[in-house]
Amino acid sequence: MWTAYGGQSSHSTGGAGTVYVGAISKKLLYVDNKKPYSVPVSCDVYDYYLLFVISGNIVLSSIDQYDVSGIADMDYGRTWITFPTSGSMVVDKLYLFNGAHLALEPAANPASADYKFETEGFYGKDFGNDANNLGTIHVGPYQTFTVRAIDLYFPAHAEVYESGLLSMPSKVKWFNSQSNVHGTIGGVTELTLVRSTLNLMATSKTLGSSFDARFTISTLNIMADGVLNMTEDIQYHMILSNLNIAPAGRIEGSDLIIETTNVKVEEGGVINLSERGDIKMGDGMWAKYLQIKNKSNTANESL
Repeated sequence: MWTAYGGQSSHSTGGAGTVYVGAISKKLLYVDNKKPYSVPVSCDVYDYYLLFVISGNIVLSSIDQYDVSGIADMDYGRTWITFPTSGSMVVDKLYLFNGAHLALEPAANPASADYKFETEGFYGKDFGNDANNLGTIHVGPYQTFTVRAIDLYFPAHAEVYESGLLSMPSKVKWFNSQSNVHGTIGGVTELTLVRSTLNLMATSKTLGSSFDARFTISTLNIMADGVLNMTEDIQYHMILSNLNIAPAGRIEGSDLIIETTNVKVEEGGVINLSERGDIKMGDGMWAKYLQIKNKSNTANESL
């Protein structure tokens, strides 16, 4: 059994304790914060620079300047993976415990380095009852973070920065999480949000898309207290086969087109573009797909 915990100095909070086990048959990476960060201070849901109060120090949930100079002195409270000269690191199992933050260290010239981290399995613990136990992964510009398999839920918040790629299993459920995507997400064909918020920013997209704010996912499920935010100043385009919004599930949009073969919005489920668009297409249009564009009212019943 291996145990290591992070530290703190008079200057700042340290990263989480980290153990890398290079066994003969398996490579294991443990990142354990021991004591979860306290809950975030109150702020607007669209402000993705959430603050965490940690023993009198402030640690940003997002990295403000994701380059070598930015992280050298301005950013702390995270575990940083440094890459070998190959630019690639592969482990069999990654364990992210007790609200730890795991980030991939940027190269001096990120665009030419193309750093890649891959794990076959990804595990957290005890975040079902306490969201503070859920860790955070940071995927910086020109970095790829690949997860091959998870248990029932994706065990971390995700911060995907512009030009970064998070590749996940085909079926992903987020629970008790808040994630922000400025870059690209790949691999997912069925995405479910349960008591979770996913903010898709103007530069985000799914892998294979030639345009920002364009997403192709087979099935999208917004369950109770799940929120999908697409509210930046760009036209969002979602191409689906199945869209399901449960009671207390919500899509927040502004200029939004949804194409889907099947759609179910249960009573109490909401697609809300209210007060964020121009009235140009009335109540939307139903043909072989659902199109909602510049719509100024709220859909909250089955269609």
